[in-house]
Amino acid sequence: MMAKKIFLDTCSILFALSGLKDKADFDLLRNKLEESNSGLYASHIQVDEKYPGPQDFKQICRKAFDKFEEHGIKIHWEEATKGMIIGISRVGYCRISGDDLAGIDDELRRELEKCMNEEGKHKNSDKKAKILNIARDCLIALTSTDYDCFITSDKCLYKSCIKVLQKNETKRILEKTPSIIYVQPEPKKMLREILKILNS
Repeated sequence: MMAKKIFLDTCSILFALSGLKDKADFDLLRNKLEESNSGLYASHIQVDEKYPGPQDFKQICRKAFDKFEEHGIKIHWEEATKGMIIGISRVGYCRISGDDLAGIDDELRRELEKCMNEEGKHKNSDKKAKILNIARDCLIALTSTDYDCFITSDKCLYKSCIKVLQKNETKRILEKTPSIIYVQPEPKKMLREILKILNS
């Protein structure tokens, strides 16, 4: 069993994995992570990301991370992002990227926007909110390339990553590309997928 670094998107953490109810599920996940010397990772983007809605997203986020910690599971979110976006990135939690990465970012943005338009995602959002959301998702996608696996519950993000990050030209630019996995945002499905990765 090899150590795995598993990178999770916002939806996977907050609306799927943190929805687990049984202590036994958390214990199983914690034990498998420890046994395989593996870890769950995010970035400050997932912690800082804001969603429109009646509830305070920061509070939802904090509760989710507290829930993992209560069960002895740490989600490492202090890792630096692969790239920096003014107005989104936190100083000290990002790395400046080169022109090659900027080209991949541009391609990811085009694919994400195309998919969002096709699926009517964020159609009621104002233009600035949509642009910021796409920028955040691209930064998450690019950062995932420092990890072994990237799990997302966002269909557009998944499709865009597969289309752009799995291209031969992209693979030649990046040091490595992660296994990109889509999982519906359901707690038990998310747990099963992570356990499958840890057992491989």
